Amino acid sequence: MLWRDEKYLRLLSPTLTRFTQKGPHTFNFRCPLCGDSETNKSKARGYIFPVHDTLLFKCHNCGLALPFSALLKRQNRQLYDDYILERMKEDGQRPAPAPECLPEPASVPVVRSVPADWPVYSLETLNHAYPSLHSVLVYARDVRKLPETALSRLFATSHAKTWLEPLVGPEKAAKVTDGVLYLVMPLRLPDGTWFGAQMRTLDKKNFATFRWNHEFLAFGLDAWRPDIMTTVVEGPIDSLFVPNALAMCGSDLLSGVRHLEDADIMRTSNRRVYVWDNEPRNKEIVRHIRTAVKLKENVVIWPREYPKDINDMCRAGIDVLDVLLKRTFFGLNAELELTAWLRL
Repeated sequence: MLWRDEKYLRLLSPTLTRFTQKGPHTFNFRCPLCGDSETNKSKARGYIFPVHDTLLFKCHNCGLALPFSALLKRQNRQLYDDYILERMKEDGQRPAPAPECLPEPASVPVVRSVPADWPVYSLETLNHAYPSLHSVLVYARDVRKLPETALSRLFATSHAKTWLEPLVGPEKAAKVTDGVLYLVMPLRLPDGTWFGAQMRTLDKKNFATFRWNHEFLAFGLDAWRPDIMTTVVEGPIDSLFVPNALAMCGSDLLSGVRHLEDADIMRTSNRRVYVWDNEPRNKEIVRHIRTAVKLKENVVIWPREYPKDINDMCRAGIDVLDVLLKRTFFGLNAELELTAWLRL
């Protein structure tokens, strides 16, 4: 409820620098996550504003966007716990007792089956069936050089529009076409349930992302283990070359992880390292890396002469896993490496 979010925002406001109210439900303050401008202390580029019946936080400096509840969770855990308790009481739910420790994670099997009426087929089946889709397997295995272990996690279709229309509606499904071959990268929850998909054509770098449940975007949750280091990358294909990787389907890795935390899929205690593409001239990527460094996150700074992304590096014969170990930085070391990466 909007009134409840505003109530807890006002309780949090004494800790927010330059907090002011700009409108009936709009608030402004210095972003507590990136620190806002270091040179101009009067700048305040963090905003909270209403979306439907809740509040959303957006920083116009670091670009981070997340629900108010996620901001509250990061800034004041006691207030967040009170917020959740109040919300559950109003919804008529009893809060579950907090576990004394995290349960031992099970090895989550990759769910390979799909509903019988879905015209999407696992790549590992294409050697023996569906010859009309065999080009998708060739693209994944011979062009993209994906490891064999990835084939069971990817799918193919030539009826994308027909398949997606009942799930996302005809307007959104119009982004894809029947009769065109697509590599399908499923977005699935840890239990294997599909909530979306990213579709990629074989001849061009054209892709479209769809979701029919949940607000977050993440590829790899169905094979993810929270008890070991998580590598957070941009694209689903890149994630398939790295153990225990999650792809956020875009460059805003920080917001993607925050959304997973707000959905109680990830926890702030889960160890993670952020890996952006090797694009020092891309202002958006540089901004995201600067924010991660300020937030004291583990980041990978690639050697500048390397190819743009993990897939291209692997195709060039680079031992990506070895580089990831050697080029992960934190704190002051990350600041120094980022500066060198930008100046070369």
